[in-house]
Amino acid sequence: MRRADVTAANRIAWDEAAPHHRKYTFDRLLQDFERGDFSVLGPFKSELFGRLGFAGQAVAHVACNNGRELVALKGLGAGRCVGFDISAGFIEQGRQLAQAARVECEFVVADVYDLPPSYDGQFDVAFVTPGTLRWMPELPAFFSALARLLDPRGRVLVLEMHPILDMIAPEKLSQGQIALQPMYFRRGPFRKENGLDYYGNVHYVSPPAYWFHHRLADVLNACRAGGLSFEHLEEFPHDMSGGAYRLLADPKVGMPLSYALFARKAA
Repeated sequence: MRRADVTAANRIAWDEAAPHHRKYTFDRLLQDFERGDFSVLGPFKSELFGRLGFAGQAVAHVACNNGRELVALKGLGAGRCVGFDISAGFIEQGRQLAQAARVECEFVVADVYDLPPSYDGQFDVAFVTPGTLRWMPELPAFFSALARLLDPRGRVLVLEMHPILDMIAPEKLSQGQIALQPMYFRRGPFRKENGLDYYGNVHYVSPPAYWFHHRLADVLNACRAGGLSFEHLEEFPHDMSGGAYRLLADPKVGMPLSYALFARKAA
């Protein structure tokens, strides 16, 4: 499939998913952000973002969904904050969260592969949150888009679920069993037509969405090919999926469930 066809299909699917996500978590998020002392980051993410020294920095959240992490960073002292996402439905949710938190964040509807040139070189930090990379058909071009956003000293933080999780059969895991499937060296695209409701885990007939499996080596190589200089990679037994892989977070299992990639714009 052509990249443009993939992103066009995924835009439709995510716009349809926005109201499904909203009914499970959004009212609670609004109430929490209205308190003024709330952060969705928690200790784990807070420590990783703290390594960037984001206070006072211009920050871009790419594929931001409803932008809750971006709103939290703004509340913790970040400078200019801009979130980009392909879905107008989720962008509107981000604007409402920022309003509830009484912070100034800009949210832009845009395909990450076609970001407005006016944002080139405008940011000290660009970051990506869990679940993003699997929706990207071309990783080098994706990292190139991140690099374009950065000023010459800019840095990138990618927080992601570990690609080894694609080898775990989800239907078995929900039954308390760990079963492997031969996925690690497959590429995709993989077609999904049962909805994108990962909060309620309710399946519904949806427009087709397309996701891709990217090995850890693919991510590192694409980072370099996209104009970024790799700094540090760290793997964790921490479930950043929202609970889907909670069973594997048991120390007795000892699997890597997530990773953090730090990179800098190449000279």
